[in-house]
Amino acid sequence: MKVAQTESGELVLATAAVAKTQPLCCPNCQQPVMLKGGQRVAPYFAHVRPTGGTGESQIHQLGKRAIGTLAIASDYQVAYEVPIGQHQRADVLVTRGTQSVVVEYQCSPLTPACLAQRTNDYLAAGLTVIWVLGERFWPKYRWLSQQQLAFMQYRPEWGFYLFGYAPQQRKWLLYHHIVTIDFKGYFWQTRYLTQPQALRLMAQPASLIGSHQWSPIGIAQQRQVIQNRLVRMDPQLVSLQQACYQQGLTLQTIPRWCYCIDYVPPLFETGQFISRVRWLLDRQPISTFADYATRLQQPLLPATILKDWPSYRLLKDQQKLI
Repeated sequence: MKVAQTESGELVLATAAVAKTQPLCCPNCQQPVMLKGGQRVAPYFAHVRPTGGTGESQIHQLGKRAIGTLAIASDYQVAYEVPIGQHQRADVLVTRGTQSVVVEYQCSPLTPACLAQRTNDYLAAGLTVIWVLGERFWPKYRWLSQQQLAFMQYRPEWGFYLFGYAPQQRKWLLYHHIVTIDFKGYFWQTRYLTQPQALRLMAQPASLIGSHQWSPIGIAQQRQVIQNRLVRMDPQLVSLQQACYQQGLTLQTIPRWCYCIDYVPPLFETGQFISRVRWLLDRQPISTFADYATRLQQPLLPATILKDWPSYRLLKDQQKLI
């Protein structure tokens, strides 16, 4: 193998990798590789073999087999490591009739850029791809990374969700009805599933009731949080305050519609408050904010998924606060 990939998605030639010390992986399967070669052999990359039988490659194999077992029980035909196009190799290709779907089990590092490229390659081949996540990508502590957000999927029955599998426990894990709340972070519900439960849930998607035990913070509390962050010289809010000063405004006196008093889809690059203040400073009408906001979503999620989200109803409610 003459080319490897860094964690940031950069491709590295073996002949130029002597000084590279960061972890490298295979561009196709995303498994770890190492530089080999010497005085008589030209430099090349080779896959790292797991040691002791507990390496990530073995976990990856277990995850793929679990996916295949679940698909076979759902009357799909299953094939492993199927070449797709010139660059991709599907972990599992499941087929029933004329319908084929790629299922990828991702337990090794993968940048959002590489994820987008692989997904787009499958879509270009006319194939839908479903991502099943290893423990590395499971969310924790009300926070989701850009990597985790890039894996987000949507179903009307489950809302926005992430689907994972733990080979050692043989448990499937569903994070469903994921939402985000300004100044509080991400919230979700978690459901552990045995194989029969996962099979029933995927074969006949049931409506999972999203819990509403989480609640946004009121406007007065949001203002206090903003003031505390300004005192601590939060660079993002300090920059926004300076932009307000240039137009004779302050963050403490902006209109009430700039505060979001409901939870929103986990799609946005910035919080609702910051987005709305920027919208205000650009002198754009609030009536078009919902159209603008949908374009801040992650690139792997089409705008049509928002059709069931009551964003326009919430927006009208917000307008009453102006």
